[in-house]
Amino acid sequence: MRQNNATLLITSFHEPDTIGRAIEHAQNQKTDYDYDILISAPDSETLAIAESYALLSDNIKLFKDEGKGKSKAINDLLPKITSDILILTDGDVYINDNAVESIMKAFENPEIGCVSGKVVPTNDPTTRYGYFAHTLAMGADLERQRRYKKGLFLETSGYLFAYRTILISSFPTDVAEDAIIPLIINDLDWRIGYVPKAIVWVKYPETIDDFVKQKVRTAKAHANLTKYFPNANKMKSFSNEALRGLPMVLGKMFMEIGWTFQLMFLRLRIWMFARKGNQYKDGWEVIYSSK
Repeated sequence: MRQNNATLLITSFHEPDTIGRAIEHAQNQKTDYDYDILISAPDSETLAIAESYALLSDNIKLFKDEGKGKSKAINDLLPKITSDILILTDGDVYINDNAVESIMKAFENPEIGCVSGKVVPTNDPTTRYGYFAHTLAMGADLERQRRYKKGLFLETSGYLFAYRTILISSFPTDVAEDAIIPLIINDLDWRIGYVPKAIVWVKYPETIDDFVKQKVRTAKAHANLTKYFPNANKMKSFSNEALRGLPMVLGKMFMEIGWTFQLMFLRLRIWMFARKGNQYKDGWEVIYSSK
């Protein structure tokens, strides 16, 4: 069942230095599928860069969101989306040139309602935080592959995922969009797919403060899922990361083994922090060292 067209939505927040790269990679797709590009941002600096690309292309549109958060921006745009498939990514990352083709082919399977792309860090793996990034990304990749092959539910990556637009008209904003949307679609008896050939390159945080800030926010967003799905089989949890998500056997050098245990300790602290304090709320937050 071939899907006819897609909208590639790039959500951004104060990212004038990276939005151009994201747009260029979105434009340079090797595919026969029809798709347009929609860029959403609340700030004039990012939109000004995006407009310079839109003036030279008929398939790029801009949307100025209210600056109240990514989920709010997506919800506001959903009534305007008329394509078969909505592909979501961010303004501070960039996709490979086969991403759209690989994602759209996945939807030819009539059982698939939502798919996730594969995250590949751009950080130097020989540094501590680069090692953290590659270890976490590899663990997530292995876990998504395992779950998909076994027909189990899997969570998508917010850096790159897509779904059939007929399935979602709105979603709650007090949870991460990449967590709640797959759960809603799975609850409608559609499968969640994984497409490793659709790659998104991501720079992970490179300071302890930014690393903890980002991961605590992610953990809090997942903690809210039980509000809507009390029995949700969450892929992201400390136990899952400890058992399957951290490929410790790859730490062959003494330094890497030490980093692995540091990462486990950090993740444990993050999941503990996430259980305390205020609950997750939709809203933009800049992680400076990941830009």
